[in-house]
Amino acid sequence: WNPKGYFEHRELVRLNKLIIKDAGLEEYALIAQPIYHTRYEGEMLSWFNKTFQGREKVVLKDPRFCFTFPVWSKVLSEHSLFCVTVWRHSLRHARSLFCRGGAPTGICLKLYEKYCGSRYSLIDEYVQKFPSLRLKHGELIMSAGVAALASFVGFRGDIASLWWDVCDIGLRSR
Repeated sequence: WNPKGYFEHRELVRLNKLIIKDAGLEEYALIAQPIYHTRYEGEMLSWFNKTFQGREKVVLKDPRFCFTFPVWSKVLSEHSLFCVTVWRHSLRHARSLFCRGGAPTGICLKLYEKYCGSRYSLIDEYVQKFPSLRLKHGELIMSAGVAALASFVGFRGDIASLWWDVCDIGLRSR
């Protein structure tokens, strides 16, 4: 659980919610198929190019990527994508989803099992076309985890400045 906020870009959240709704789904639905198409593809690409123009590296974080990553990877196919998946215990995952949107714990645990729970999950299927790094949630605050992430994305320099170099002021915290 992230007690300080979500740290998702406001517009990314808005677009992901539109994509999910456009597919006729609820945000906490157990979808049968990934979302590969949406009428918002032009808007997605326009937002990304306008927001991150001239940026060499960008971090996009949103749990809704469990639903929407396939369509984003198609829309951003001209860009070099790296996928970092952060894993945590299923109960911590469920608590985070409950705190963020009030979804029942049982539904949150089912979502975890569907998208993250197996050795070869749907997320693995989505990202297999891209260079990928898997980290445990606790590793993000450890020097070795941060160093692995910095190395993976090709960051050179002071690791403490990594956040400021790749994250955008459009990130929100509540």
